[in-house]
Amino acid sequence: MSGENDDEIDDPLAQARRKDLDPIINELNDVIADLDVKLNTVLKKHEHDYLKGYSIYVKQKEKELRELVNKLNDQNNQGTTKDSVI
Repeated sequence: MSGENDDEIDDPLAQARRKDLDPIINELNDVIADLDVKLNTVLKKHEHDYLKGYSIYVKQKEKELRELVNKLNDQNNQGTTKDSVI
């Protein structure tokens, strides 16, 4: 097998093909690198948006929970006042 690779290196036609392919390979590598950067940018934006939305959701649920706890405390306090009167 190594003989085939050596013949290919010495083959002028293979060298010409390689010269033709090198710019295309470089261009494709640049496109891949650019896509990688763009994908990372989109992922960071989506992560930020998700965390922001999740934070808002959690704050709303905390507020609802506080309201329910306060309502329950008020009901318990009213019940205690009624019990002490009786």
